[in-house]
Amino acid sequence: MTKTSLSNNIVILGAGGLIGSALFNHFKKEGKDFVCGTKRSGLSEDFLYLDTTDVQSVAEFPWDKFNIVIDCTGNIDYGNENAVLQRNLEMNVLGPLRIIDKLNAKHHYYYLSSHALLLPREQYNSYLLSKSYFEEIAS
Repeated sequence: MTKTSLSNNIVILGAGGLIGSALFNHFKKEGKDFVCGTKRSGLSEDFLYLDTTDVQSVAEFPWDKFNIVIDCTGNIDYGNENAVLQRNLEMNVLGPLRIIDKLNAKHHYYYLSSHALLLPREQYNSYLLSKSYFEEIAS
């Protein structure tokens, strides 16, 4: 991971997931100057540790090294039990809010969500409710 210029410093949050890994691999293949991913495990040279459920982890993350933040983090669980709803809210609402709180005017923040938000609201489950709730309060 070699830093070249701040104008091209991209961090892909959740690069261990389906969407995040596809974006990370795309940017690396395209030869972008400085692309870094985040994961909660399986770290290597191109990946930094970040757990958005941990306030300290978010606070200690080197946000100043990046100006493009692509957020692919999230918890996908469709269950309606209280524990599932709590985990979805923690990952899909509080996590992104913690991230936004650490960014400033130099950062460009992109939040990638689910196509499932296009479904009628009566079909929502705890996952979809958490994603829609974040989008409503963040907009």
